[in-house]
Amino acid sequence: VELEIEEKIEIGINIEKIKKMITMISYENGVVKIYGKIESIDEDGYTVLRFNDSIIPFIMKKTDIQTGEYVCLSLKKIELYEIKI
Repeated sequence: VELEIEEKIEIGINIEKIKKMITMISYENGVVKIYGKIESIDEDGYTVLRFNDSIIPFIMKKTDIQTGEYVCLSLKKIELYEIKI
C-alpha cells in the first residue's frame, strides 16, 4: 500500500516531537496519528519518516526537528493506494 499525505506538515500544527521511540498508526477523534522516526530531511523540505520496515515521505516546512528524532503526525486525511507488483 502506498500512503499519500497531502497536507503541508508544520511544527505546532500537525507534527510534534515525542520522547517515546514508537512507530504506530492510530485514529483518535477524527484525526489519523502516525508515529515514527525522521530518517532524512532535504533542504527543500522533503522528509522521510521511518515506520518499521516502511517509509512515509512528505513535505515539511522549516523546523527544528532533526534526523533521528521521533515525531507524531496528526492528519485530517490520508490517501491509501494499492501498489500492484
